[in-house]
Amino acid sequence: MTDVQSFALAPSGPGWDNGVRNTPCLLFGKTVSLYGPVAGYRKHGDQIFVENSSIGDCFNTRKLGENNYARLLADCNQPHAEQVLGYVKAPQSMKFGSWDAMYDLCVKQYGSYKDPTRDLSGWVHEEETWNDDFRFVACMVTASKEGQKLPPGSALAAVE
Repeated sequence: MTDVQSFALAPSGPGWDNGVRNTPCLLFGKTVSLYGPVAGYRKHGDQIFVENSSIGDCFNTRKLGENNYARLLADCNQPHAEQVLGYVKAPQSMKFGSWDAMYDLCVKQYGSYKDPTRDLSGWVHEEETWNDDFRFVACMVTASKEGQKLPPGSALAAVE
């Protein structure tokens, strides 16, 4: 996950002396709040956002409007629409909605994966989080045509 801070909440001295030996680990978003479940608490079909996605996550998409998609966590061993390759931090000067510039950032970081079946795309959550200084772009391996799926298995292995 990107832009998170972990924190171990150790028991107090008296708690330890009384047998409290558990240490919960907490995750906080450094810039904005985390959206939705994280790690093993997510299940296939859950809507995923940039803030709670991880490298290697696979998604299917549902179009909600122009340039607006719901990304639903998918099983990578089944055909899927997209897979997270990694993240890049956009410069402060980049405006929200600069899709070509976000694509260029991903290509600069990870190279071009354009072929007849795959392409690369950049994904950001929403303008509000962008304006709150969450400037991370998720770089995604995608099927080259809308509505097509990547084959079962990790798309990352095919592009590494």
